[in-house]
Amino acid sequence: GQRRKKSGGPFSRTERRRKKAQRERERKRRRQERGAAMAGKFVGNNFGQDDVDKLAEFEDKVDKNDKEQMSLLEEMRRHVKKLEDLRKHEDPRLSFSTPEFREAQRIFTDNFKKNFGKPVEWAFVKKHAWSKPQLVKLDKPVDVDGNPWPLDAQGKPILKA
Repeated sequence: GQRRKKSGGPFSRTERRRKKAQRERERKRRRQERGAAMAGKFVGNNFGQDDVDKLAEFEDKVDKNDKEQMSLLEEMRRHVKKLEDLRKHEDPRLSFSTPEFREAQRIFTDNFKKNFGKPVEWAFVKKHAWSKPQLVKLDKPVDVDGNPWPLDAQGKPILKA
């Protein structure tokens, strides 16, 4: 007999794949734009002394009789004043690019890797090499490297002060 063509709608399979890939690229581009917009929200990253200096430079160069230049200068003054006000009330601890934040993040990460100086009492353990790991309470506490944690007379872990 004759082979019947499968009916998958008006578009071929390659056309559908091409359109799907195009939609995915568009979604990825939008996500990146949103991320870039969120990253630039901190005024301290975008506004500095060079902007104030540029305004002062334009104030010196402007022709006082030209209405268009004066209106542009006034608009620049308003914008710089608005940015100064925003920066004045801004908390630098909210910025993820300051050296202080990076140092605090590094310290936290180091402590996290060491379980904040506490013994590991629960762990994901595989019963057999082929089985899935399960969360179980360990018989004896260990440090992050798997070495036994020092215990007191009652068998409780000795916490470092």
